[in-house]
Amino acid sequence: MTAAVQSIAPDLAMPGDRFYIKISGDAFTGVTNIDLGEGITVNSFKVLNDGEMSARIMISEDALLGARDLTIIHPSGQVSLPAIFSVVSPP
Repeated sequence: MTAAVQSIAPDLAMPGDRFYIKISGDAFTGVTNIDLGEGITVNSFKVLNDGEMSARIMISEDALLGARDLTIIHPSGQVSLPAIFSVVSPP
């Protein structure tokens, strides 16, 4: 079964932020990697159950502002969800 992503929370951050995100979806068992693009480091992630993952991420101080795709690497293939996360400027 191919993994599927339904949501990510929180779905935005500012440069310099570090925190955990929750990813909801389906068929996460077996996921080997996740990626949110340039300027965002995924320090660690954990599959909590078949429909939920958590990940500790860090937004670099010089990350470009804008939308990011979430890519999940799974034994059955790679799944990407476009523009599901955004890097925004501080208020």
